[in-house]
Amino acid sequence: MIELKNISKTYNHNNQSQIILDNISHVFKEGSNTSVLGESGCGKTTLLNLIGGIDLEFEGELLFRGRPIIDFDKFRRENVSFMFQDLNLLNHLNLIKNITVSLTNDVKNKEEKAIEILRRVGLFDHRDKMPHQLSGGERQRVAIARALARETDILLCDEPTGSLDDETKKEIMDLIMDVFRDKTIILVTHDEEIAQNYTDVILKFDDNGIDHQVKRTSTLKSTSKKKSIINRTFDKRFEFNLLSRKFSLFNSSYLIIIIAALFLFGTGIIKGIQTEVDKYYIDTYKVDKIDVRTSRFTLDGFTKFVDNYNTQNESQIIGFMAALEMNTSFSSDDVSYKKILRNIQPKLKDTFQSDIVVGRFPQSNNEILYSKGSALLSLFDYYLETIDDDTELAQSHAELLQLSDEEILSKLKGIEISYKNTYRYNPENLYDKDLEIVGLIDDYKYEDNIDLAFEYQDELITIAVNSNIYMLEDEFRDYVWNVYLGYYGIKFRHFNVFIEEENFDLRNEVFDGFLLHGFQVYGRDNITNERNDYHEKLHGYKVTLIAGCLFLLIFGAISIYNGIQSNIVRNKKNIGIYKSLGYSSKNIKTMFTIEGLIIALFTIVFSIMTWLIIKLIMNNYIVYALDPTDKFGFDNVSYLDPISLILVVVIIVSIIITSINQEFKKINIVNLIKHK
Repeated sequence: MIELKNISKTYNHNNQSQIILDNISHVFKEGSNTSVLGESGCGKTTLLNLIGGIDLEFEGELLFRGRPIIDFDKFRRENVSFMFQDLNLLNHLNLIKNITVSLTNDVKNKEEKAIEILRRVGLFDHRDKMPHQLSGGERQRVAIARALARETDILLCDEPTGSLDDETKKEIMDLIMDVFRDKTIILVTHDEEIAQNYTDVILKFDDNGIDHQVKRTSTLKSTSKKKSIINRTFDKRFEFNLLSRKFSLFNSSYLIIIIAALFLFGTGIIKGIQTEVDKYYIDTYKVDKIDVRTSRFTLDGFTKFVDNYNTQNESQIIGFMAALEMNTSFSSDDVSYKKILRNIQPKLKDTFQSDIVVGRFPQSNNEILYSKGSALLSLFDYYLETIDDDTELAQSHAELLQLSDEEILSKLKGIEISYKNTYRYNPENLYDKDLEIVGLIDDYKYEDNIDLAFEYQDELITIAVNSNIYMLEDEFRDYVWNVYLGYYGIKFRHFNVFIEEENFDLRNEVFDGFLLHGFQVYGRDNITNERNDYHEKLHGYKVTLIAGCLFLLIFGAISIYNGIQSNIVRNKKNIGIYKSLGYSSKNIKTMFTIEGLIIALFTIVFSIMTWLIIKLIMNNYIVYALDPTDKFGFDNVSYLDPISLILVVVIIVSIIITSINQEFKKINIVNLIKHK
């Protein structure tokens, strides 16, 4: 069954060598019961560990059924069961789990088999108990049950009765010999009575090596051929180890949970400030519209300038708008009212569409949009002509302000408005088309507004108005052709360019790039400058906050790193037990790594929950501290920043996995199983 050929073993410690086994050879026949006797320290347990494929640092040959052993994990998993002197039960698992954890993947209905084995060794009533709830003899029976359940051909026992009284000792040995009567048993003991009464062969260590003594050779059990075993592995198996010590895990992880939550809160405030400030400016202004001034461009010239910029840059300008003065008048009198006529390029439809409050986007050249402010101003001007009494006029204006957008558009359409314009030096060049108002656009965010004030009921009422009318570009060019004697000649000093979205980063990129694109364009981005000035005031706060959080995060990382390592150290014995059962180092490391990921997941979840609690408590105080005058109307500045969350996840997972990997590098599996 097992053959030792010239086996030698030397221990090296503190630059000194000690020979434990010296050129030992022996054959363990299949079905035999062999005892190994000798004084403490003579090498009995070392010999047992060599036979079991635990200690691999030796000289000589170890053969199993005539062949050298190559994969010792596989050899133990398929052929060897251990009964250790201190039993090596997994203390955080009940009796059923202590047995099922030793059963390989090919065993079906593991729990049923474990219960049946416990019944056989007289522990059925204790099946749900933990090892520490049993007596010494009962724990010994659990170890026997675990070895029996594995159904291996070899049983290795290291002092299985060393700590038992005489009555329990005999009871346990009778049970071992009964349940393993068809197996090859190798028993290390210092009890000669057990060796004489229960084994067929005695190997006795003395000063001259090993004395071979064969007894009752006629009683040796018949050999049997080993059954073929398919897929006897522990792959994809998982048991709790680190999580069995939940309190110690909490002690090591609560610090990083709190610090991670504070880090998320601090960086979230930075993200919240930026988001809320940007939201304020996007709500207040049209951020995708950039105002620039030029050294005088025609429409065609500026179109080529924009196209040239877009060709050379990834950030795109999707269109532009220019403006001219236009005269309007009511059919009821000859008074002229100035309006600002602005061209709309068809490709800007989506940009304008979101700002149309009633009606629709122009579809043909004779259709125009009024700004809401311009519509109100026209209504004010119209009623100003028909009402002489100031009180009645103020009341009329106040009533107009109460109108809905639909009502404003309806009243505006009900007024006959003339858009007749002529070139002052050539009256024959006349623009006199009938233009249809098809909608109102809320362009207050576009700027160019003026304040109109009047008193009503002893209260000063102020309203923002403007004079904007929007016309499709083809019609705009036709207007320029007639009024300014050809659109090829007229040049504009002021343009509004539109970018792809309302985004300050994109706005900065386009504004800076466009101004650097040519000396003909210049300007100042007041909106972005105002927004950046506010962020600049908070820059020192941001740096301090991030630096403080990162500094704390380091302490939290050290805490959980040491905590995980301490838990692995406390569970080193379990690692040795798994190894003795035939789990590969990869199986064990994977099991602990999965548990580390579970710990990381819980740590992250509790960090987010703690962040939420801090947010609920502190948000209003932070809002008041950052915006005491309520200029920005902050509601929530405690955001959960995705980048910070990813950073926390990466740090926590990295720390836990690294601590597991580092501790496994320091673990000597052989020493763990040998209980050194």
